Amino acid sequence: MLLALVAAPYAAEVTEIPPFLRGDIEVGYEADIQYGSLMEPVDGSDVVVAKALREGHRLDFGGTFSVAPGAAIYFGVPTWIMDRRTWSDSHEVVFDPNRELGSMAYGDPLEGSIQRTGTGAAGVWLGAQGTPFSESFAKRGNTSTWLIDAAFRTPDQTNWYTVEGDARGAGNGAPAFRLRNAFSTTPGQSQPWLEFTWLRQGVTQAQGLEIQNPNSLSVRTGVEVRTHHNPVTNAFFSIDFRAGFDYVSWADVPSGSYLPSIMESTQGKLVTQGEHQSVNAGLALYWRMFQYGRVDLYGDAHYVLPHRLEHPYPVYTGNDTIRVTAGAKLTVLVRTPGQ
Repeated sequence: MLLALVAAPYAAEVTEIPPFLRGDIEVGYEADIQYGSLMEPVDGSDVVVAKALREGHRLDFGGTFSVAPGAAIYFGVPTWIMDRRTWSDSHEVVFDPNRELGSMAYGDPLEGSIQRTGTGAAGVWLGAQGTPFSESFAKRGNTSTWLIDAAFRTPDQTNWYTVEGDARGAGNGAPAFRLRNAFSTTPGQSQPWLEFTWLRQGVTQAQGLEIQNPNSLSVRTGVEVRTHHNPVTNAFFSIDFRAGFDYVSWADVPSGSYLPSIMESTQGKLVTQGEHQSVNAGLALYWRMFQYGRVDLYGDAHYVLPHRLEHPYPVYTGNDTIRVTAGAKLTVLVRTPGQ
């Protein structure tokens, strides 16, 4: 494909804001799937005690409006079509008197698979973002772009931990605060970028428990390469190569949230899940078909490092745990000719 770039400055996707008094309307879909073994150490060796699959499918609707040059407000409404956890080839938990802990390794095999499914809304994101300096400010001569993004998520009562009969919600339902900083520059025909995202989640009140949800820090970097640009229609095509690292803090969750079987002594009680890390790499494609429409496609593979799921049980995620996130987004661009 021939390169057809123009000299006019543009921002990388992670630092992009609509022009002044213009906006975006977005609808997207994301799949989030994690699969791997559950392991328990026995006599110096790791024994596979289950296979765990977590599968989520989510629809996102949102909009962004620029209230000043280089500043915008936005909202996002995530809705889980399905949030499902499935365990297969698993074992019943029994008490191990030698370790004084619950054990799946010594329990009898459970027949079939165990599955729990939730669905529903997951709060509303309300945020603001701004660029203290930006390559889009032509008169300033900035050679890079810095975006600051702060958002608040409203709590939601239909969460994963609230069960009514056989039905449960999705997401943790807690209020949350998110702070994101992103940087990009344009040396030649590519745009290297760096992004930091900090998420602090509040407490979920459910089933008479005060659930402490995990906080997280995500660091990502990449290079966006614009391979085509039509200066007449503003159509373009870009490829974004990226990689990152995620840290997730400890959490207090209801026992049985991440295990197929638990002892009666922990039923209805909070247990601590260990902190953990993951690394990821992926690819995104950005296609602006014409002035008022754009489609984004993306996919990322994450390697999740082993961590303990519930502290009363010596069960860890295996070193074969892989998470895949992929999605698509359609954006309607509210623009005037030339933007």
